[in-house]
Amino acid sequence: MKKKCFLFFLFCLQFVSAQKWNLHIQGIDSDQHQIIDSIMYNKKHQTLALLMAEKKVFENKLLQNGYFESKLVHEKKINDSIFSFTYNLNKQTKIILIDVTLNDDERKLLNLEEKKLRLRPNQVSSFLEQGVSTLEKKGYALAQLQLTHFISDGTL
Repeated sequence: MKKKCFLFFLFCLQFVSAQKWNLHIQGIDSDQHQIIDSIMYNKKHQTLALLMAEKKVFENKLLQNGYFESKLVHEKKINDSIFSFTYNLNKQTKIILIDVTLNDDERKLLNLEEKKLRLRPNQVSSFLEQGVSTLEKKGYALAQLQLTHFISDGTL
């Protein structure tokens, strides 16, 4: 009898699940809310730590989409399982102008022909990774590339 009760308990246990955490992200107005909805993110999470990690992933997606000046303006725990975050996206940067201030030998080493580059925000990371990879293949194993002297003029 004990064995049957134990098996029944195990059978019922498979249908029981722990609390799920819900993530709700919105913008400060309807236009921003539509933009946020177009950026995919996981809304349901098994743990609070996974929910907070998804928030960080979402913020990285904002950066990849050119929302460098976005700010978290409000965070609220609505109830035991729903967390709401409100962002102000501010202006989107669509094109990044990169002025390559390298001499001719350094540009040749990186296979760069132009002194000025126009890249979308989601291309910058791969551009830098490709440059480091090129340098590593040419024997510069400890090479690093970075963008410096950021200027935002708000016109793009």
